Amino acid sequence: MSELRTLPLQPLHAQLGARMGPFAGWQVPISYEGILKEWEHVRFASGLFDISHMGRILVSGEGALAFLNAMLTRDLYSLPRGKVAYALLLEEEGGILDDVTVYRIEDALWFLCVNAAHEEVVFQHLRSFVPSGVRIERSEEYPIQLALQGPTAEEALLPFCKGHESTLRGLPYYGWAKLSLMGTATLVSRTGYTGEDGFELYLKDQAQAEGFVDGLLRAKGRAFGGLCGFGVRDVLRLEAGYALAGTDFDRQTTPLEAGLEFAMHWEKPYFIGKEALVVRKQEGPKERRTGFIATTSRVPREGYQVHLEGSIVGRVTSGTYSPFRRSGVAMGYMPTHLSSPGLDVLLTDAMRLVIPAKTSSLPFYPPQTKRKKG
Repeated sequence: MSELRTLPLQPLHAQLGARMGPFAGWQVPISYEGILKEWEHVRFASGLFDISHMGRILVSGEGALAFLNAMLTRDLYSLPRGKVAYALLLEEEGGILDDVTVYRIEDALWFLCVNAAHEEVVFQHLRSFVPSGVRIERSEEYPIQLALQGPTAEEALLPFCKGHESTLRGLPYYGWAKLSLMGTATLVSRTGYTGEDGFELYLKDQAQAEGFVDGLLRAKGRAFGGLCGFGVRDVLRLEAGYALAGTDFDRQTTPLEAGLEFAMHWEKPYFIGKEALVVRKQEGPKERRTGFIATTSRVPREGYQVHLEGSIVGRVTSGTYSPFRRSGVAMGYMPTHLSSPGLDVLLTDAMRLVIPAKTSSLPFYPPQTKRKKG
């Protein structure tokens, strides 16, 4: 097994008492105060995550826009500067390589945030199609990426953005801006992976990041709850119905099965995978990503089978205990004709543990993002 990579703020996490563990080839904070307490930070105030493991890629050159528009499912020509797009990178057969967020910095400069586990795959896939005059490189400008998430995230962040308060307040959902954070230029986007309002911050150096974390902890109270780890991040994203790349979808899954068709602009003349998906859409997907809510206190997990009337009809791809639902929840795949909410099923593991459940629509928790603003 290869050695785990460490985050730039690893010494700080250790100093602050984080319980560490592996994720996507990295050593990351799993928890600080426990999952339930950290869940409360994010759902009722705000919590801070270190997500510096994420991949960051720059695409530049005169033909960068045309190139990325052909590679990704969203129409990037219609994306204004200052906005972020959630898009998919597909194989020619329509399978999903990764989901990414795309920042239009300039017409000839684009910034992509990709999943850590797929960074190398995405990088090499883009390079295999890159035309002359377009450059693809890993971004070194922002080595530290933090996420401040929760209903009071804006209030907690404002004191650190002196002189840019109105810009921060006016930042729409999936908008970005370059602000001065504690006197250092920082890329800030109103994005996240928790179902709450919040921001992702791209910082330039360790001293700035450590000063920001220290300042938040000193101001800990009503607006800022505390530091959070990857354990609660998985709970929050699952409650919000957000699929995890490599777990809830992969190269064998198309956006039609995964419920990610909203990230596609069918009106585009071309993007890689479109031709195959047009055929798949006409035929109709055979299965769909579906939610499950346990009717007991037990928690379904990845790999559980879904049984109906004695037959295996589906599979669970991820599951957790939901503090919001006060029950186990999961998502997975069911045949299209069985994916409607309210169906009684049994979820079982390899040891024949049986969890009664009902199929459910997604999300389990209504996202509180600032969609109305942008």
